[in-house]
Amino acid sequence: MNIAGLAIKRPVLVVMMVLSIITLGIIGYINLPVDLMPNVEFPTLNVVVAYPGASAEEMETLISKPMEDSFATLEGIDTVSSISREGMVYVTASFKLGVDVKYAETKVRDKVAALKPTLPKDILEPVIQRFSFTDIPIVFFSVSGKRDQSYIRELIEDTIKPQIEQVEGVASVSIYGGRNKIVKVTVDKALLQAKGLDINTITNAITSRNLNYPVGSIDGQEKDITLRIVGEFLSVDDIGNLPLTSSTGKIIRIKDIGKVEFTLEKETTVLRVDKKPAILFAVFKQSGTNSVKTADKVNQRVAELLKELPTDIKINTIIDTTGGIKRSIKGVQENILLGAFLAILIVWLFLGNFRSAIITAVALPNSIIGAFFLINYLNCK
Repeated sequence: MNIAGLAIKRPVLVVMMVLSIITLGIIGYINLPVDLMPNVEFPTLNVVVAYPGASAEEMETLISKPMEDSFATLEGIDTVSSISREGMVYVTASFKLGVDVKYAETKVRDKVAALKPTLPKDILEPVIQRFSFTDIPIVFFSVSGKRDQSYIRELIEDTIKPQIEQVEGVASVSIYGGRNKIVKVTVDKALLQAKGLDINTITNAITSRNLNYPVGSIDGQEKDITLRIVGEFLSVDDIGNLPLTSSTGKIIRIKDIGKVEFTLEKETTVLRVDKKPAILFAVFKQSGTNSVKTADKVNQRVAELLKELPTDIKINTIIDTTGGIKRSIKGVQENILLGAFLAILIVWLFLGNFRSAIITAVALPNSIIGAFFLINYLNCK
């Protein structure tokens, strides 16, 4: 029995099969991930090295050049480039298409580990990052108000950021702009030399004593007691009263040779929105999640947060990358409907048979909607 004969003799079976295909297609369409770019991993790795205080020329000579020469010998390497800035180096190693990203990352990590003993000792631990489209934020927001920038940044860090990161599909939130609060120790150079001390002595004293140490435990008959030494500073006065031993053996406190204050860090970045100072925060999504749904949930959470924040605090959307995705999807949907209508119209005009046009109108949605199930089943992203 052929398909046509089966459709005539068992119409209920055929109708149920068609409805099943359409139902599965709708389910597949709902579960399809929506994103601007496909989930593709490029064999490109970035190595970031920080060397505080070094000039751009020193960064290029001491770090960029040795790394470029080392990465150039890697198997499958395509291009190696670097950007040297004051205190920071970005080295990008791009491998040829087809090279496994994990393999490339392992080889780059081995090269960095082998090269590290020859690099300056004061550099920070090199950071190796993969390039991925998920590293691009989906939404940028600006926060402004009639308040100090430090207060607004603290509000974002303590209130807004934790709430946004709890939204389903959100990976992280990054903050740009504003000034963090810091503890600043200003030392009188003349007094420092007169007491026979140097700046390293003060730095080491603060670093070594701003810690809590676990000591152990005491086992009792009724209960056990855990012991620890609390050494973390609770106020700027604790730092000012920190004792130092001079070259003559005399005990000197930091406040005797300098000033300790709780202030704001140096302003290095100025952000303005509508000619007014503002602070930005960017939302990153988790890999494989729906960008449009995640952005909608984030916008909903932001609207809820605005009701809880002070009335002068304003949160505005600066960039929403999902806007282009929504327009693209809408365009595809309109083209599908227009194409189906024209196909039915052409069949009716050429055949002059309304029944044939109806058959085409029924067959087209079944074939298109059913394809969504296969796309979702085959995990095409």
